[in-house]
Amino acid sequence: MRLLLSSALVAASCCFFVACPKGDGTTSPTSAASSADIFAKVQQQLGARLQAVHDFELAATMVAADGETLRYRYAMQQPAFAAVETFDAAGTRERAFIFDGKVLASIDDVAKTITRTDLSTNEEQLLLTLHQVFSPFVIEGWRPPLLRPTGTQAAVVGDTVELSVPINSAGLLRSVVTLDRSGAFVGKKTVADGEVVVAGATVTKSETDAATGLRFPTAWQQLEGGTVALTTTVTSWSVNQGIAAPRFSTAVPTGFVEAAAVAAP
Repeated sequence: MRLLLSSALVAASCCFFVACPKGDGTTSPTSAASSADIFAKVQQQLGARLQAVHDFELAATMVAADGETLRYRYAMQQPAFAAVETFDAAGTRERAFIFDGKVLASIDDVAKTITRTDLSTNEEQLLLTLHQVFSPFVIEGWRPPLLRPTGTQAAVVGDTVELSVPINSAGLLRSVVTLDRSGAFVGKKTVADGEVVVAGATVTKSETDAATGLRFPTAWQQLEGGTVALTTTVTSWSVNQGIAAPRFSTAVPTGFVEAAAVAAP
């Protein structure tokens, strides 16, 4: 399981370049008006999706290329609560990561330990840490992609919209997020020098929530280089059904030992 989690974190960190800080909203001169119009519409669609989803939870199975399997359960509630729990083959919980809006708790049920990190003092560190911890388990489409307006180019490509964001990092050119015309997530990729795709994710199945009318990914693949590293299949899911507050508790469980509190830099 730990090897599988490591692979997931590698894929997530390669794709992190999609998550960029906000800029001044400018675009390059080439096709600026049409690109800006398309991007504005996408932002409206993503904003509407965010407003429509108060909470969701799902259960899923993640399978690595070598066949290693990880079962997990994920929950999110606005404004900033998240929890993921991983289970062994018998259904016994092994690990959990819980964020209560301020503190991130890492719980090891096997070792009976908990580590709590206060992320409330550094917004940039908070966003980076939460992305690295939770993004391997819940793809965009469940959560909105974090997009940087500065330099972003938007274009309609067939039945989809592509959002291309330059990457200021040696060897990498851009990240590309693909949505359908309704704003539902289709996939993403990170492109390196030579137009080589070094990481990405592709939705292979989506389902529509009857109450909100929104489509959500229920199967997807995460890519490393040109190969499929992880395949995730959602086995159950619900939207806006309410989640009990204890799911997001970062209190020390009975019988657990707490490591020294860690303050984010």
